[in-house]
Amino acid sequence: MFNRANKSLLLLSLGLAWSCTGDFTPVEDPRLGGTDVDPGEVNTGGENGAGGNLVIAKDFYEANIDPLMKAKCSACHAGEGALSTAFLTEINGSSYNTILAYNEITGGFGLGPATLLTKGAHSGSQWWDDGEVALIQQWFDAEKAAAETDEEDVVIVDPGEEPGEAPVAIADGLSLMKEWSGCMTLDNWEEANMGSWANKPAEDNKTCQDCHSDGLLRFNTDPDSSLMFTFNRYQLYMIGFFSQEFDPADGSGMMVPNIPRLVRAGNGTTGHPEYNTNPNDLYMQRLQEFYELTLETKENGECGPAQFPQQ
Repeated sequence: MFNRANKSLLLLSLGLAWSCTGDFTPVEDPRLGGTDVDPGEVNTGGENGAGGNLVIAKDFYEANIDPLMKAKCSACHAGEGALSTAFLTEINGSSYNTILAYNEITGGFGLGPATLLTKGAHSGSQWWDDGEVALIQQWFDAEKAAAETDEEDVVIVDPGEEPGEAPVAIADGLSLMKEWSGCMTLDNWEEANMGSWANKPAEDNKTCQDCHSDGLLRFNTDPDSSLMFTFNRYQLYMIGFFSQEFDPADGSGMMVPNIPRLVRAGNGTTGHPEYNTNPNDLYMQRLQEFYELTLETKENGECGPAQFPQQ
């Protein structure tokens, strides 16, 4: 399984800035090193924050993958009249940025399962032949290459203004996430009723699953609770509910509920449909309960292997 070393991706809490109605506001693209980009503007590539070149991946997609998918998938997956996830909808003449937002389709190019390769024939469509699978994998490989870095797993940070103070080694965020994935259990997930987040209400009579059942913008609320649990153990989706917190004094880190991201998404500042972000909200309380159950599992030494689910 491919694991990106890019710390900007690991430590970033993305805002859920794209409503499923197709309205866009700027979001932080970790492949650009945290730079704000407008998903409505075609990404022209160039050097990203990870040191890779995105234009190669984008050009390969538009020359090879976009025509392939339009031939087989556009009848159901493009435009306002889309019968299902509209991941081929064009923005400024390109579907590239659209499909990047639907993370369950691409699997984050190695951070989780990609339905573009696993879905199989459906709704009368003919599935990919071996040559087409190879093309899709070439695109995935180009995206991975654009995100790779030579960074070490431990980040050394500036000690600040105190003269003579030694640098502090910050805990490896990826290792924290892997450990947390091993501590998450389906029993605790069900006890906290986390699967109900699929039905959390938002404005305009929407629920979370209306937009995020396919993992839109790295937030997965699959209506099947056990599948939602599995997806949220992957690196790709874990930031939807959890993030890392680091102690600047000693560099130690721990996983915490990603309340800032959930609040940004729900308070109307990102263009996302508004929803209740009060700590007393039933769904927020369920997240807190699951967090405490998972933390108890960790503290009791009852976690499974420190790894993400195997693809």
